[in-house]
Amino acid sequence: MRCNQPAGGFRLQRKLYWHHPAAYVALFISPIVYVIVAMIIRKNATVRIGLCPDHRKRRRNGLLIGWIGTAISLTACTAGLAADTPEALLGGLVLFLIFPIVGIVMAQTIVPKKMDEHCAWLKVGKLFLDSLEPARR
Repeated sequence: MRCNQPAGGFRLQRKLYWHHPAAYVALFISPIVYVIVAMIIRKNATVRIGLCPDHRKRRRNGLLIGWIGTAISLTACTAGLAADTPEALLGGLVLFLIFPIVGIVMAQTIVPKKMDEHCAWLKVGKLFLDSLEPARR
């Protein structure tokens, strides 16, 4: 669904969640209020998507970078605190912000754009979208 290459029978099952963007207004009140509102109004859909070997590898590498990088950054923070080295602590904190974001971006396969009670609109790869018949778009 990203590059329109054969998935070889592989299907990744994902449960996707979406809420209306207006819910972000609740962040001005409080992050906790936003989380409660978002969980109440969210819609969900379970999809099975085909991923080619290259995108499966990219997803796996993103998960590894996110998890292993986070562990390394926490280790750097701990070492910086134990050795009373502010540079190591600061470096660990910066890495703690970078590694999870890079991992999430690399591992993300499909994104919900909108949902209602019956349909889910998904952001997919342009090559996949171009391969569909015009009436199915």
